[in-house]
Amino acid sequence: MTSWSLRHLSDDAVSLELAAASAADARSTAAHLAGIAEFDRRKLFLAAACSSMYRYCVERLHLSDDVAVQRI
Repeated sequence: MTSWSLRHLSDDAVSLELAAASAADARSTAAHLAGIAEFDRRKLFLAAACSSMYRYCVERLHLSDDVAVQRI
């Protein structure tokens, strides 16, 4: 089981960890958005038996309705 407790870290280490996680999240979000945009541009959702990019995001990527709309 993975534990995400950072209690053992110093204040400086927690600050660095948070900054690194934030930067990684931004890169991941950018890659996610680029992937969705290209998937949509190519209409690959049709080959996946989905009627729209929205349906693909909800049914296949398991995004919530709100997140699917935000990402698209």
